[in-house]
Amino acid sequence: MVCAFITSDGKTPLFFVDSGARINTEIYL
Repeated sequence: MVCAFITSDGKTPLFFVDSGARINTEIYL
C-alpha cells in the first residue's frame, strides 16, 4: 500500500507500508 499526505508546505514523500499495517499519523506529521 502506498500512502501520501498533503501538508501546508506541499506534498510529502510517499510512504510504502505493508498491507494490514496500522498507520499512526502522529509518526508522520
